[in-house]
Amino acid sequence: MVIDARDAFDDPRWGRRNNRDAGRNIADLVDAFGNARLPVVFVQHAATLVATQDVVDLLQATEAGVGRDPAIPPGGTLWT
Repeated sequence: MVIDARDAFDDPRWGRRNNRDAGRNIADLVDAFGNARLPVVFVQHAATLVATQDVVDLLQATEAGVGRDPAIPPGGTLWT
């Protein structure tokens, strides 16, 4: 299960990332599960209420940052 692996976390409003390889590491795990024919489930937080803080706004369902981290391959089951 991959939870909130989002491109929004690369936005500078979050500050400097302490895990720059997270997307690549997740992609490696997703590939390994796919090769083993094991299920992969993606859980994605998509806020529907308007937030008051800029960084929280990045998780709004209507924002560009709602997409999956580009390092992670498509596929799997998505739960929102």
